[in-house]
Amino acid sequence: MWYEPIIIVFIQLHIATAAYTLYAHRGMAHGHFNFHPILAHIMRFTLWFTRAFAWKGWVRNFAALHRKHHTYPDIKGVDPHSPYEYTFGQMFSNLKAEAYDGPHYISTEEAHKWTPDLVDHDDWIENKLYTRYPKLGLLIIWATLTYFYGWAGFITAGLAWYLPKHLGVFIGSWLPHKFGLKHFKNEEKDDRSRNVSPWGLWWAGEEIHENHHKWPGSWNFARRWYEFDIGYWYARFFMLIGLMSIRNAPYRPDRSANMGGDKAYQ
Repeated sequence: MWYEPIIIVFIQLHIATAAYTLYAHRGMAHGHFNFHPILAHIMRFTLWFTRAFAWKGWVRNFAALHRKHHTYPDIKGVDPHSPYEYTFGQMFSNLKAEAYDGPHYISTEEAHKWTPDLVDHDDWIENKLYTRYPKLGLLIIWATLTYFYGWAGFITAGLAWYLPKHLGVFIGSWLPHKFGLKHFKNEEKDDRSRNVSPWGLWWAGEEIHENHHKWPGSWNFARRWYEFDIGYWYARFFMLIGLMSIRNAPYRPDRSANMGGDKAYQ
């Protein structure tokens, strides 16, 4: 049926976001979890296959930018993810931090200052497959859906090729600082984070963004009785089967730290 590839792509985007929130966001950037090597590689594969989330040095680059964002949220000239400083188009550009004038740029030296606890992936499959052919997974999805569903699969898979990068930035940076529920008058007046929805389902919990900013040391983004963070329950499942454990020292932003990032997240 013509609607089947649409359902498949929606599932793909949810799986991609779940891998993002558990591994890249809560795991690497915030340091909430330890991953069994098997699960760690499943997450890496999933991020590559469904989102083309693979470039040289992405772990420290992504984590450093995100930690800096939490330490100085929406502060002009410092926050690399603020939609109040960059236009919609700028937020979508330069996700690999290659352009010096792009919003996502961070030098190798600064990235290392923000991530003294992390190391980048440097194995055969990372160097020979993931970073060399970052869009191969999306190409396979496109070819497969086209083969089985014809034009409906071709068009839908084309969206699957285009959406992960843009939807990821839209969900992770733009929307939750622009629109949604505001429960707190932040002590840091520049922090304009919001809860896009009280139910973190399709985006795997990323919808409950203001809670996450208010309590960055918590790996459960749901705080009120009516809120639901499916990413938290995914984590609980992986812990139950022994593939994930809680780290004793998650990273919390220190907004009194100097602007260079040397003491932030310690």
